[in-house]
Amino acid sequence: MGTGRVAGAYYDVQRHAAFALVVLVAACTTAEEPRRGAGEAARPALPEALMERPLVFTRADGTWVARADGSELRKVVDLSGVFEFQPDVSPDGSRVLLRVDDGGRSQGTWIVELEGTLRSSVRLTGPGRRISGGAADWAPDGRQFVVAGKRPGERFLGLYILDVSRPRLRPRRITPDRWEAQYPAWSPDGRLIAFTRVVPPSSFEIWVVAPDGTGVRRLTGDAGSDNYAAWSPDASALVYSSEDRPDRNGLWVMRPDGTGQRYLAEGGEPQWEPGDWIVFDCPVEDRDAPGQACAVDPEDRTVVRLPLGREAVFPNWIPR
Repeated sequence: MGTGRVAGAYYDVQRHAAFALVVLVAACTTAEEPRRGAGEAARPALPEALMERPLVFTRADGTWVARADGSELRKVVDLSGVFEFQPDVSPDGSRVLLRVDDGGRSQGTWIVELEGTLRSSVRLTGPGRRISGGAADWAPDGRQFVVAGKRPGERFLGLYILDVSRPRLRPRRITPDRWEAQYPAWSPDGRLIAFTRVVPPSSFEIWVVAPDGTGVRRLTGDAGSDNYAAWSPDASALVYSSEDRPDRNGLWVMRPDGTGQRYLAEGGEPQWEPGDWIVFDCPVEDRDAPGQACAVDPEDRTVVRLPLGREAVFPNWIPR
């Protein structure tokens, strides 16, 4: 998981993600799922508008794609000997950025062709590259992406802009080396990048910054520990994970200026654009659940489970 050194102590910036991976390991050893008992309430049916929407997601044995109804399931890639996760699909739907945190030579940010093979997998950050790398997100133009990383000699993880179309161009840092930045999310209109700022001793807040490094400002911080922001398709709202709150933990939604915060659903690791519904990792206390990937309507808060299997985590929409 993405961990940064702050004031002499290590802080996990992915508590939701760590939970997802623990559940993932347990899910892969789970036997046949029990059937629903008599008298149990039925779940909301998968809306027709969602059934054919394609997604990419993580399993213990690789990166997979499928329709939201579970059909057309296929493996995209399985990087040998490592666990790749947090897929982010390019705006044209052809490539996916993947994160590897294995502590070895494979660690970093990878780019994979969705229709390709292992031969089309390239590690862009990490050992032997210009910067280390972790969570990444595409720019709307599909030529650049933003990644949480650092150069040798830097103290904190920060946000870097890399240009895929010009790989020889030096990565450009847009946050200062005074505090740690993680989990970038580039807005669909290209104007802002939301990210998680680590707040010592053990909290997180959602901030935004312009791609040129100006206009850094805080959006959350009054209650809870906020993490993992994602933009709506029109860039008018953000969804994020919030924990350690006095009221309700889970997914919350707000405007880009931090106002209008409201509770949405229980879960973590949300992704929104380019879909109308938000996909996320949801709890699996229900033994009859068809999976732990869910979708929620941001307007009426209807939640549906996607039949992708319990081992499916970090879901993300594929543009179409």
